[in-house]
Amino acid sequence: MSLLPVIRCVMLCLIVALAGCGGGGGKPGSPALRNVGLSWVPPTTNTDGTPLHDLAGYYVYVGTDPGSLGRLIAILDPMTTTSTVKGLTPGTWYFAVTAVNSSGSESAYSRIISKTIH
Repeated sequence: MSLLPVIRCVMLCLIVALAGCGGGGGKPGSPALRNVGLSWVPPTTNTDGTPLHDLAGYYVYVGTDPGSLGRLIAILDPMTTTSTVKGLTPGTWYFAVTAVNSSGSESAYSRIISKTIH
């Protein structure tokens, strides 16, 4: 049985990109789409406190309801600690990250954070 990694201090910063992407296929009145940059600190221990040696990557979850986040991005490089979520419409968006080990076991969500996009 493999141990699930613990994510500590995840989501150190959440930044809305300064420039948004064009939205709505260029239709007048369509909201501009925005990007959100996320970063986190990689976990170093398993849930039992032992050193984590088999971190395989992360899943970034995003949604407009904190109780229903859909998986958006699979990051299969454990050295990657940033991600950009693209094409978000105005509103409040919620984000969480999980860590995945080489056996495919996934940690619990990091702290869920939110960003309101105007």
